[in-house]
Amino acid sequence: MGLYTWFAFFPPDPPTYALRKDEATGRLVASGVPRDNALDVLLLDTTRGTKVVAFYLRNPCARLTLLYSHGNAADLGQLYDLFVQLKVNLKVNLMGYDYSGYGASTGKGTDDDVVNWSHGNELWKLAREPYDPLWIKGGGHCNLELYPDFIRHLSKFIREMESVTTKTRLKKIRQSLEPTKTAYRVNTATTTTFTANCCCRVAWGSRKHGGHFKEEEEEEEEA
Repeated sequence: MGLYTWFAFFPPDPPTYALRKDEATGRLVASGVPRDNALDVLLLDTTRGTKVVAFYLRNPCARLTLLYSHGNAADLGQLYDLFVQLKVNLKVNLMGYDYSGYGASTGKGTDDDVVNWSHGNELWKLAREPYDPLWIKGGGHCNLELYPDFIRHLSKFIREMESVTTKTRLKKIRQSLEPTKTAYRVNTATTTTFTANCCCRVAWGSRKHGGHFKEEEEEEEEA
């Protein structure tokens, strides 16, 4: 265990919930968490061969899904009530997950799981729709939701993202409603056909698209 690990990971011990399979439905449920038909409990495989637990809370009025990464001293059981409040008040679907070694997730946190804040800063610079971050004086890893500024900022962020999504959808709708512009090529080559008594030269065009047919007949001289 490295130095970063000692200072970075403080999972609740014991965890505030456990997983079990519901005998009637066969679905995973979290004991210690209220039964909720709008809650999906997921067990996700990682590339390291471990499994992490995720809570997915559905809101039928949602247009967006919020991915919530919690602080370093909490697990999903502690955050369930907050998730419900955010889901309802922000009108979003919400997905939260436990890190390795937290809650019922297997494995444990390592130094490799500690990401420098500059990584997030670089992602922000690369975002197509960057949103100003919020710095809360006195705020910590596990208490930001207690600050009214955090909730207001998060709500504003959701509204802005909904606006961006709406603009994108409207643009696609307008594009789908635009008349299709098809370029038609007129072949002006002359084709010669023969009949028993005459020779017809036909200049081909397209009557349907504004062109025309032109026929020139040349009577054959009788022998």
